[in-house]
Amino acid sequence: MTWSSGNTGIVKISSSGYATPVSNGTTTITARTVNGKTASASVTVINCVTIGPSDYKGSFTGTAEIGIFNGKNFYVFSQKDEEWGSYPYLKGTIGGKYQDTNIYHSGCHLLSLVNGTYWLTGKFISPKWLAKRAIDKGYRTNGDIDMKGLYKDISDNCGSKYGIEYVTCISSFSSLKKYLEKGYVGLGGGNGHVMAFVAYSGDKFLVLDSYYTYNGRSYVWKTQNQMTGRFNCSYFYIIKRR
Repeated sequence: MTWSSGNTGIVKISSSGYATPVSNGTTTITARTVNGKTASASVTVINCVTIGPSDYKGSFTGTAEIGIFNGKNFYVFSQKDEEWGSYPYLKGTIGGKYQDTNIYHSGCHLLSLVNGTYWLTGKFISPKWLAKRAIDKGYRTNGDIDMKGLYKDISDNCGSKYGIEYVTCISSFSSLKKYLEKGYVGLGGGNGHVMAFVAYSGDKFLVLDSYYTYNGRSYVWKTQNQMTGRFNCSYFYIIKRR
C-alpha cells in the first residue's frame, strides 16, 4: 500500500498511512494497492497551528492543535507526532502482544506532562528528552512507568527551567476540582491512558488528550461520569506553576 496527499501543505502522510496536520484547509488522501486499486478520502484540518523554532528558541519543530480558554490560546501536543512518535520507549504490551514500543503507542503519560506544563507556563518539554530521561533514571522499565517518580524528578531537578512544581497525588474528582479552581493541573487517568486535566467549568472538566481519542480532537469538555465511565479515571498527579 502506498499513500499520498493531494496537498502536503495541509496534511502530510507517512509510508504507513499516518496523517500529520500541517495547516488549516481541506485535501484528499489517497491509498493505492500494488495492483493499482485506489481509495480516497477528503480530510479537513481545523484549529491547527505549526510551531516553529522561533516559538521555542530552536528547540522544537512540529505540529499542535490550538484551543482557546478564557481568551487565552493553549496548545495540545500529540504522542503521534512524527517528530517523536517513533522514538523508542522500551518494551510493553500492545494489543495483547509484548513487543518493542515507542512514544506513539505508550507515551501518554509523557505528553500529559508536556501538555500540562505548556498550559501552566508556556514552556515546552521535549518528549524525546523526557522519554530518554524516564528510561535512564529507571522510571520506565519493561513497559511499566513510575509516574510519580518521573514527575517529581522533573519538578525537583528541572522545575526551575520549566516553571513547574509537583504537589501531590489524589484519587477523587472532588479534590481535582478544588486544585483546578486554584489554577493547578492534574495528570491523571485509568484503563491504561493518561491525560491532562486543566480546567473546570460548570460540571465539566477540560481534558487535553495526547492520543486524540475523541473523534480526532485533542481537547474536550467531559463530566465526571463520562470520565469514570469510559476511562475509569481514578488518580491524578497534581502540578502547579512554580
